[in-house]
Amino acid sequence: AGSEKVQTQAGGVLKVMMVDRDDPREQIAELGGIELVGAAMRELAASVGVQAQACSLLRTIAEHSDFNKIKIAAAGGIECVVVAMRGHTGSEEVQKQACEALSHIASRVANNKIKIVEAGGVESVLAAMRGHESSAGVQE
Repeated sequence: AGSEKVQTQAGGVLKVMMVDRDDPREQIAELGGIELVGAAMRELAASVGVQAQACSLLRTIAEHSDFNKIKIAAAGGIECVVVAMRGHTGSEEVQKQACEALSHIASRVANNKIKIVEAGGVESVLAAMRGHESSAGVQE
């Protein structure tokens, strides 16, 4: 997957593309973008920056696309987000981005809600809320 700096910058580029262009979310998913995000999360699990950026990317990719939500779950994205939460309990940014990612991945896809529960996502979200009580971003 590459160095931490390259992964963080590449994630930023994808995020800008999704915000500033006609919606390329499904194209990114079809071209293996979700799998690449997961690979970066696994390879650079100790990097707070990569984990926060990757969670943000998964949230954005999932937004408004049930197809992408299903692909994220199938590619192990839910587990990657939960692992990021467990590995970076002290990072408000990772917790915020991860909570938002899980919320978007779960929205309107019942099977993803089950997968989040099975992966320990509910416990991780509750731990984030307890650990970051003064963070509006995590509490939302």
